[in-house]
Amino acid sequence: MKVDVTSMFFNSSIEGKTATAAWGTSIGQNASKSCRIETGKEGVVDFVVGMTYKSTTNFESLDISKGSSNRELLMLSSFDKVYINGNKLEDAKYHVILVKELSESHYGRLIISYAPYITFEGHSNEETIELMRKALGCSPEGCWFVYDISIKNQDELHFSAVVVNPERPMIYQGTSRERSLEWNAMIGHEEETSEKPDDKQIIYYGAPGTGKSHKIKEKLAGVSKENIFRTTFHPDSDYSTFVGAYKPSTDKPEDKLYNKEELISKLTELKEQGVTYAPQKFGAQYWYSLKQLTLQDKKDILAACEMSDNYTVEFDKGIAVGEELLKKSKESRIIYKFIPQAFLNAYMRAYSTTDKVYLIIEEINRGNCAQIFGDLFQLLDRDENGVSEYHIKADADLRAYLEEELGADNDAIKDGELCLPSNLYIYATMNTSDQSLFPIDSAFKRRWDWEYEPIKYKNIDWVINIEGSKYLWTSFQREINKRIFDATNSEDKMLGDYFVNPADGVITEKILLNKILFYLWNDVCKDGEGDIFKTADNEDVTFSDLHSDGGKDKLIAMMKYLKVEEA
Repeated sequence: MKVDVTSMFFNSSIEGKTATAAWGTSIGQNASKSCRIETGKEGVVDFVVGMTYKSTTNFESLDISKGSSNRELLMLSSFDKVYINGNKLEDAKYHVILVKELSESHYGRLIISYAPYITFEGHSNEETIELMRKALGCSPEGCWFVYDISIKNQDELHFSAVVVNPERPMIYQGTSRERSLEWNAMIGHEEETSEKPDDKQIIYYGAPGTGKSHKIKEKLAGVSKENIFRTTFHPDSDYSTFVGAYKPSTDKPEDKLYNKEELISKLTELKEQGVTYAPQKFGAQYWYSLKQLTLQDKKDILAACEMSDNYTVEFDKGIAVGEELLKKSKESRIIYKFIPQAFLNAYMRAYSTTDKVYLIIEEINRGNCAQIFGDLFQLLDRDENGVSEYHIKADADLRAYLEEELGADNDAIKDGELCLPSNLYIYATMNTSDQSLFPIDSAFKRRWDWEYEPIKYKNIDWVINIEGSKYLWTSFQREINKRIFDATNSEDKMLGDYFVNPADGVITEKILLNKILFYLWNDVCKDGEGDIFKTADNEDVTFSDLHSDGGKDKLIAMMKYLKVEEA
């Protein structure tokens, strides 16, 4: 049963405000304020069934005196099989109650309560919560929360939890809603989400370094490389670099190796055309492939074409002529041929397999989408089965190429039309800080599903090392992001968790100066905004100051001014 992430949490608060967990989940109330269970709410029915199985009528030893007095007790269930993240807790007991609200405003509302203070037969939930904390590896001050409570096999109570910071409490700036969004994003990394029928095209967007590409990588874990096609949009991208076009290419006789079946087909074709001296001409034209074969292979080719195996000698004569002519030729032949690009390669692969095929577009808004997609734009409208609702006519070059590669009767180019199949998925990433490069129009936007990647402040073990003086990366990240938001009223230029990605979790002075502070100086504070480059309220510091003699001292003074926590 999914619970709100602020229903059951420990050691977290909003700056300047008190923080009290809800300790309960509402499961129903209809308009007339009478009892009604929301059967469509995920996991509720199974939970109530499990509670019924483990219910007891012995209310005498139940103590819920710390709870609200405006509630009527309907059911008490006690569990002695308790699990946290799949691990069983020894000697644990946990008690859950079902109550009905009696207050004027919420009369009739049903609530499942799992509060720490519930005590039954001398055992309080608080004792089991302490066992959970230890099993999660958290200190008494560590921050963690529960996001799912379920009952399995009717008598097992399972808690799913996420550790935010194992060592210290978390104080969040802003509102509880912002904290909730951050925690919900963390849940997304903890559990696999089911795929919706309409998520054939998704754009993952957010501030730089929030892990958008990493999320796609995780989503495609286990997918064969032959089913993943990647491209990156940039200002010079166009239809030809995305789909394909005719391009000049060098052509050499030895460029292509033909197998036995292909060679049999070529010789049969020459024979049926009545070409004179067919074996010799065949040998000269396909000398490079024939030279790789054994004598028996050559005899097999002749036998398949109903020709005497004595012609192997004629093959060898042709091979000698062909090879000699090649040695005398000093120039490659320039030809024009259609070269497919990422979209077309993914499109053809999708029609060649029943597997899911993925086209990944990095930095989609760094290119002109209207120009790059062209009339493919129409294909992005998918029906309930994931197939393009509207087909488009392929241009002559594209049609000829697909018909040659796949066949004129293939659904990929049937009747000369293009249509996205249901097994072709298109995922893209977009940095919101770059959204002014090529604005995406609303018609294009509405054909995609959008998924926001928030900043999660998850790299709590990373440190910034300034010649031995160490500071917490997340503390620096939070303070900088607060100042960016205060100055710009936007999250677009904030520092994501992976704005830098040091292999050992140590951000050196060089990385700090030349990547992080360089970005802040040029892209965020170029007009004096943000109050970041200061060593005191009335003492500014320039980017060049940090690189001069005494730069280290100024950098440390700057960290102290920003109140970055020491590691």
